[in-house]
Amino acid sequence: MTDKKIVFLSHIFEERELAIHFKSLIEDSFLDLIDVFVSSDDRSIGLGRKWLNNDITHALNGCTVELVLCSPVSVKRPWINFEAGAAGWIRGIPVVPLCHSGMEPGKLPVPLNLLQAGKLTETFSLKFVFPVLANALGSRTPRVDFSAFIQNAVDFEKKYTFWNSCNSAFQIINNINPQIIDALRNQNVVSLTCSRTRDQAVQLFWRFVWLLGRVPLMCSVLGGCAAENRGADAVSTAIGSHKYE
Repeated sequence: MTDKKIVFLSHIFEERELAIHFKSLIEDSFLDLIDVFVSSDDRSIGLGRKWLNNDITHALNGCTVELVLCSPVSVKRPWINFEAGAAGWIRGIPVVPLCHSGMEPGKLPVPLNLLQAGKLTETFSLKFVFPVLANALGSRTPRVDFSAFIQNAVDFEKKYTFWNSCNSAFQIINNINPQIIDALRNQNVVSLTCSRTRDQAVQLFWRFVWLLGRVPLMCSVLGGCAAENRGADAVSTAIGSHKYE
């Protein structure tokens, strides 16, 4: 550690790539006058050093601002709230939650929802954060082009949430007809009769479209929808006319 002002960047290990990108943005923008502590970066914690008793404790005790990376996954981890409480509420320093990967400020759980939060992929939010950092440093707020960082953050979100999106699609398909998942696993041709509502047939169709190219599948959904559900036959025809390879 140095005598520079410390910003503690609270995050979970799975989101270390995003944390390190954000660390670089801050340190470069403030000409390395700020040290951003990122526990998953071996430049912040040396190999062989104790995780909590030494470096993290020192950083929590010495930081002037804490930034918290909040995703639907990270807000469920106990140490995220522990670090926010240890640094912010006990010491009275600014704590700023920054949402990403599907988390929204309005959906943050207690106690993070009691803080002024922003989104990591929005220029407006980043422009709110940087004056907080400048104030802690006692400097002017630098002019920063956030576009490259935001694009990196968006790219990270796409990779980070991809399998969750796939699992969500598979879950919807499984709820409509569990036989489909077995067919997908075995890469078999499956012919299904849809006896569900039109909305479920539409859901099924669009989940297959979304998964197009990801799994080999030929699916034919035949009639059977209630007569009053107009349009179901059209959905059935559309699905039956596509071969998914």
